Amino acid sequence: MAQRECPPVTTRLSPLQQEAIARFVPVFRRYLDDAETDANILEYRARRELYSGLLSLEALRTMGELEFGQVISALWSSRLWGNKGYLVEKLIRENTLPVLIDALRNVLWGKAALPARYDAFRRAVKGLGAASITEILAFVHPEQCGLWNDMARAALDLLGFREAFPALRKAQISGAEYSAFNDLLAALQAELAAHRIEELDYLGVNYFLFAVWETARERLTPPEAPPAPPTEDAAPDFDHDE
Repeated sequence: MAQRECPPVTTRLSPLQQEAIARFVPVFRRYLDDAETDANILEYRARRELYSGLLSLEALRTMGELEFGQVISALWSSRLWGNKGYLVEKLIRENTLPVLIDALRNVLWGKAALPARYDAFRRAVKGLGAASITEILAFVHPEQCGLWNDMARAALDLLGFREAFPALRKAQISGAEYSAFNDLLAALQAELAAHRIEELDYLGVNYFLFAVWETARERLTPPEAPPAPPTEDAAPDFDHDE
């Protein structure tokens, strides 16, 4: 989760948001202290390596059904599917493998701006939602792209971003909203650096959001709280057709 080239920070945090972030900094330091043994960080590293290999521009030129199945089966957003093979077959049946590979190539390595590539992927591919698309983007380009899922949305809500960032109410977002989310991650990245937590890419900032969410969940009763923010689109990430 090492930081690379950082984009300019365009989102400004309010004093209340900065205070909320500061309250979780000591907790996050404890998470990072266990980096060499923490199962979550070890999984981040393993999946970063997996996707770097499977989704490089060169690998996509020779991708087959087996490799595509490895990509989909490894997604966190696919864990609710007991039969991953059926999910992979469904995506191929509804889209065809060449369309899926071409869409992956364009969203990951295309020349257009990220919001346009993201929107083009959503138009081209049936059955993959925002959590899946952003997970793939984040593990291939963690210096530029973050992971949009229920956990990240709930953590940002806890940090006081609901009014300033209305997209938190939505599971499925547009390319422009995803770009704004990445700008927000850049602001969080800079704020954590001000607390001398540096060397974080956007996956590292997502890990901070995980620490916020998990800590709040453990402090609240019942144990499964807090829930995700109110959502306007509650469709499962693999089932939407927009």
